[in-house]
Amino acid sequence: MLTEAFLLAAVALALAALGFAAGVRIGRRRRPGEGGVSGRDEVAGGASEAPARAARGGVPAPSVAPAAAAPPSAPAGVGVGGARPGDPGGRSPLSLQDRLRRAVADGELELVYEPILELASNRLVAFEASPRWRIRPEQILPIERFLPLAERMGLATELDDWALAAAAGQLRAWHDAGFPSLSVTLNVSASSFDDPDLARRVARLVAAHRLPAQAIELEVGERVAMRDPAAASGAFAALERRGVRLAIDDFGSAYSSLLYLRSFPIQTLKIDPSFVRGIVDEPADQEIAESLIRLAHALGITVVGEGVETDEQISSLRRHGCDRAQGYRISPPAPAAAATRLLQAGPWTPARDANA
Repeated sequence: MLTEAFLLAAVALALAALGFAAGVRIGRRRRPGEGGVSGRDEVAGGASEAPARAARGGVPAPSVAPAAAAPPSAPAGVGVGGARPGDPGGRSPLSLQDRLRRAVADGELELVYEPILELASNRLVAFEASPRWRIRPEQILPIERFLPLAERMGLATELDDWALAAAAGQLRAWHDAGFPSLSVTLNVSASSFDDPDLARRVARLVAAHRLPAQAIELEVGERVAMRDPAAASGAFAALERRGVRLAIDDFGSAYSSLLYLRSFPIQTLKIDPSFVRGIVDEPADQEIAESLIRLAHALGITVVGEGVETDEQISSLRRHGCDRAQGYRISPPAPAAAATRLLQAGPWTPARDANA
């Protein structure tokens, strides 16, 4: 307990020196391709296998309540009223809300997988699965771009169910193909996290796909968990009782969460990319990352460094004792077929082309 208290104090002092005590957030850097246009993000959206897998998993296309009267801002590339630029005249354009409702049924949603590397062995041990919305053949939106709209429409929980079913179906296929220790992580929305039925929904899903409960890890953003720490502890405990692994995502974005880290029954802590970005040549970031890693290990928690983009960042994370890493240097999010090729290629090396 003394060691934990010392580490908590050390991390708190380091964060306070950077302004975290005043609530300053070091912003998460936009990943290459986020914004929904071509480029490396196109590699992450080339297949639309997930909707079919979700249907086989028994999860219907989302159905939602009528949209709010005041429509939210449309993502870039979607015209006024949700019309696609170039839609022929004489046809009533669908609203953006209607298009999102129909996205699953129309095959516009795709699930892509970002590999997570175990630094001690250079093996790919997990994938982070996330939805993308192909709103046009040449334009893909990452989940960050349309999740706020889904939340306002009451659609976020259905989207999470679709993603969970699709990811569980793909994970079952990977287990059957000779990768039985592989796991998948998914970031759940605030709406799902607030749903008292979440633990039962996840348990039913993993049972339907004959998966061990610990093969699915649910990620909760740090700021979502910190809205109401007492309620978050209860939600975490309910999921833990079902055997589901839990992770705090983007850790380091809220100073106050250090006080609650010991009470959350989590297995994984994902360090915010803003710290990983400076871990090579910024002494403050190095000190904070090392302190966070030591604190997590003292609590028996696995640590993942997010957003790695250089070999030097991977080496620094490894030197500071980080357990795992993910980011574009290892591989951008990829459709299931490309993710399978990454698995079949064996241990990852810096010389390996992530897009091969």
